[in-house]
Amino acid sequence: PCLLASPRIHSDKADKPVSFFQSLKAKFEVCSTVEKLFGKSSLNADKGLICSYEVSLLIAKCGKPHIIGETLILPAVKQIVATMLGPSASTITQSIPLSNDTVSKRIDEMAADVEERLIDTLKSTEFVMQIDESTIRENEALLLAYVRFINRNEEIREELLFVRNLATNTKGSSIFKKVEEYFNEKNIPLTNIVASHLKSVVPGLMTVHCIVHRQHLVSKNLSGRLHESIRYIINAVNKIKSNALNNRFFHKLCEENDEEFERLLLHTEVRWLSKGKCLRRFHELFDTVVKFLESIDPSLSSSLKLRRLDVAYLADVFDKLNEVNIKLQGDKINFLKAKGVICSFISKLDLLASNMGRQELYQFPSLGIERQLQAEDLDVFCCHLKQLKEDMETRFYDLINLEVPTWVLNPFTADFAQLHPKLQEPLTDLKYDCEAQSHFQSYGYEAFWVKMRNTYPILWEEVKLLLLAFPSTYLVERGLSAVQQILSKSRNMLKITDFRLEILSSCIVVCSYALFIFLVAS
Repeated sequence: PCLLASPRIHSDKADKPVSFFQSLKAKFEVCSTVEKLFGKSSLNADKGLICSYEVSLLIAKCGKPHIIGETLILPAVKQIVATMLGPSASTITQSIPLSNDTVSKRIDEMAADVEERLIDTLKSTEFVMQIDESTIRENEALLLAYVRFINRNEEIREELLFVRNLATNTKGSSIFKKVEEYFNEKNIPLTNIVASHLKSVVPGLMTVHCIVHRQHLVSKNLSGRLHESIRYIINAVNKIKSNALNNRFFHKLCEENDEEFERLLLHTEVRWLSKGKCLRRFHELFDTVVKFLESIDPSLSSSLKLRRLDVAYLADVFDKLNEVNIKLQGDKINFLKAKGVICSFISKLDLLASNMGRQELYQFPSLGIERQLQAEDLDVFCCHLKQLKEDMETRFYDLINLEVPTWVLNPFTADFAQLHPKLQEPLTDLKYDCEAQSHFQSYGYEAFWVKMRNTYPILWEEVKLLLLAFPSTYLVERGLSAVQQILSKSRNMLKITDFRLEILSSCIVVCSYALFIFLVAS
């Protein structure tokens, strides 16, 4: 028999309308249940986990101690939420784990994931390597290696590959051994590094020595007079900066003279651009420096007065050298760009010397202000510019004579009738490829060749080293600067995982990664 035909339970509700039962159903659905309570708690935990990874990544990228998460960030967030949304809302911060150990664990996990993804990419794609070593505090020798490669999105990327300690010496054989150990450990095909070893392992290896700072090596070859002037400047700066009392008195004198700057910059042979910045600041404070030295070193003060024009000239010349240096630095610099910068500067030196001989000082703003040039001064400065050009041509001989085919920059307008027959046919196909022309106009020559590398492999073989090879060790030098910042007073131990995330150029999708970790754990 049908149970609904003769209801025995809640028979008193038998005559109720349908709306009554619909109301009961709605009330039941909104009631809290154990399952719903746990579901809400789980959602908060998911969001808290994501926040934990996001904040840990920020801590690593800023190079801060891990303990800052629980001692500063979390209390600050709690205070902000309580002030803006009310005290009850601040309880949501309880689901965000940011203890020192937790932050350290999160950073290690993300860095390991980044390295694993990078290695997987390198196993299946061509790449070039940039390495350098440096000694950090406590005489510890550190070896850094970067790679440049084409990622799955068809973009040229640069990432840190590894950091290793050199236990004994820093010879090429020791460096090669460290690189070989890492590549064997990670099962990465061995590629170019130290030429004397790798050329026997990788035939056709191309090795490049850093071009950044070569012009500063050139600039060391100053004439006797200019070299003496540089020594006077360095002695003056050291005399003021090395003595705390002198430094304070000089600072006070700058204030009284209403100078724009109140500090001299120290010159160091190691740091980038230091000599140019030191000379520029010294020239701007020249009168104040000379006046200050009259009381503590009259002889040096008198010598500097006679070298005022030299100081102005050197400040202008080293400004131009610094401009070249800056252009040679930065991400994604390749041989085509580097050659353009160097050849342009060498050509400008002829113009500068010619204009200097005619006392046209538009390119020398500091020297132009002085307007006291004698024939002897012009001869010294012109000779230095000519010598600078000759030395630049010697130092950069390899880069100046690097052959760059015209079709690399624009394969659609270049004349390739005289090229090797193996290139003529694919270049002809490319010239009439309408889709390729659209790519070239939209992306430029670098991205264009990356996208066309599989379609025109013969042409890519000729182009790839010009686009991928590192012309300088800028990335490694920047990385070593980051290492020095990490090894601050509050952090006396270098963690490679922190370092990897701090200098990471690509983005980490923390949200999806955190949810993946949560699902695996559950």
